[in-house]
Amino acid sequence: YDPNDIMATYGKIPTVRVCNHHNLTDPPVVDLALQKVGARLSYFASMAELFDERRPRIASTIAKLGGFPVDRARMTAGELPAVVRFMKASRHILEHLEESIVIFPQAGITKAGKAGVIEDINDGAILIAERSNVPIIVCGIAGNRRALLKSLTGRSTVTVLVHDVFTPDELPSTSELQDSMQIATQLAHQYHYN
Repeated sequence: YDPNDIMATYGKIPTVRVCNHHNLTDPPVVDLALQKVGARLSYFASMAELFDERRPRIASTIAKLGGFPVDRARMTAGELPAVVRFMKASRHILEHLEESIVIFPQAGITKAGKAGVIEDINDGAILIAERSNVPIIVCGIAGNRRALLKSLTGRSTVTVLVHDVFTPDELPSTSELQDSMQIATQLAHQYHYN
């Protein structure tokens, strides 16, 4: 797929956008990069710890960027109230606000040294896309781990690569999504570091 074609077709409608995750700044960076190829800004699931009332400035900034809290620990443990809250929030964004959502199916930041590897994703993005009847756009990101530090001393670049799209009538299995994310991540790393 040509990323410009994907975003020209799917950038203005509600979608679930999935991407690898290795830095706290990934959500706004992915959004800004996709905006450059025609997408509207989207909402993103963010770890609930960032919305701690002891850090109101951080919480306020994340919310202004489109973040909403998700209790990953409770969701990973399968606690139904946490899962239901996340599904309702996602559905509201996609169906009522008619906006997109960025989800990181790895359910956390990838450890250093494994930035190009996609392991153990969850099926939340697929379930959300299925329930709201929206496409999934698969992206890969590279270079963001050190970009913030480099930006303090000069220019830095981050690569966001739009790799694939799954339409609502052709949604992937979890393993197919993981394979597509792996390819997107490898291509982003290859492009960025070569």
